[in-house]
Order: sequence, then structure tokens, then C-alpha cells
Amino acid sequence: MNAFRFELTRCQVVAVRKRVLALLANVDLRLASAVADGLGMDVPPALPLATNKPMPTYPPSPALSLLSRPGETGIATRNIAILVGEGAVAEAVEEIYTALLQDGAVPRIVGSRLGKIMTADGAPMDIEITLDAGPSVIYDAVVIAGGEESCKKLSRDAHALEFVRLQYRHCKPILALGKGADLLTIAGIPTTLPDGSMDSAILTTPDNQWDTGYASFKSVLASHRFYLRETDPPLV
Repeated sequence: MNAFRFELTRCQVVAVRKRVLALLANVDLRLASAVADGLGMDVPPALPLATNKPMPTYPPSPALSLLSRPGETGIATRNIAILVGEGAVAEAVEEIYTALLQDGAVPRIVGSRLGKIMTADGAPMDIEITLDAGPSVIYDAVVIAGGEESCKKLSRDAHALEFVRLQYRHCKPILALGKGADLLTIAGIPTTLPDGSMDSAILTTPDNQWDTGYASFKSVLASHRFYLRETDPPLV
């Protein structure tokens, strides 16, 4: 409905908006009211019906249902961004990267620039794709690397902050390792839902307990999106 409202908002002709709302009033008054509210308009009288004949009824069709053939579940083929900065804790990143590959997902090491960075233990790590080349929308979830220095570096990059905010706004799972959780606070991302309950799709875990956090993350990721977080307009 939000996408439909957005498209209708782009229409600059008020008469067209009214006519579409008048059509929607024949379909579902609640739908018409919700769209009208987003447009800042009142629901106009419904347009005359094309016929006065009784509305036909049809049995449900499994062929038209998105749920009748859900396909295989799991995280295979999901694109996962692993957001790292200079000074990231390498071991947890490497372990999660390997675990994602073994589960059929497609992890990518994402950073502010291409090339090698030095991790917290002094070993180099290759950045596979930059924030500019791989925007948030192409990923199904994000893992934020641990490391105090990494968090500081990423918090100074507006692209990194916006990347994390868009993951939140699009209801995608987020796993923060160690000090990576500080980036959520800096980005203004709440760990609770609008009703005050915990957001179970935002997970934090110490670097040395990455496997526990990963198990929960994988379970949430299999459900793809966490729409309980969604608000209109977005809070973050």
C-alpha cells in the first residue's frame, strides 16, 4: 500500500488522485481511507459501478497464493554485507564469513574504500566492495564487525551510518559484534520496536561468542524481513 501511495503522490494532477480514490472506495473503504490519509485528502464519493449485477464469488486459488508453494527455506543465496573498518576484529569476521558460505549465503566484506585494511590483530584484510559501489538496498542483512577502532572509523563515515540506517529502515536483520554495537547507537537505531518490545532482528554478541549470535542471526535471516519494525513515516 505504501508503494501505491508513493506512486499516487507523484501524480501532480489533483483530479487524477481524486478519481483513483473514488475507484478505491468501491474496492475497500479502509484501503481508500489509508491512501487518502497519506495524500492529505478526504475520500471522495465512490464512482458509479459498471454494473448492478451481484458480485461473483470464486473459491480460493492455490495457484494465486504466495504461501501455497513457499519453496525452500533457509538463507541460501541471501546477500550479506559484513561492514568493517580499520582495526576490526578479524577472527569473528572470518568465522562468520566462512559460516555464511557454508550455509549457501553470499557474504561480502564491505568498507569505505577498496584495498587492504589492518585488523585489530595486525593482519591485513581485503575489502571486497565499497559502500559506494554496493549500496544497502542490494543486501538482505548486515553484520557489523567488532573492534573499537573499526567502530570509530565507520562512525566518521556518513555513508556507513546511512548504510546501517537503511538496513534498519528496510526491516532487514542486523548482527553487531562486540564494539560494533556502538555504531547502532551512533546511527540512532533503537533496539526496541515502536510498541516498546524488543526488536528480535537486531542482535548483538561479543566477538568471542560469534557462533551464538550467528545461530540467532541465521534464524531471523531465514524469515527475510522483520516488518514489525516498519513505520510510516520511518522513525530512523
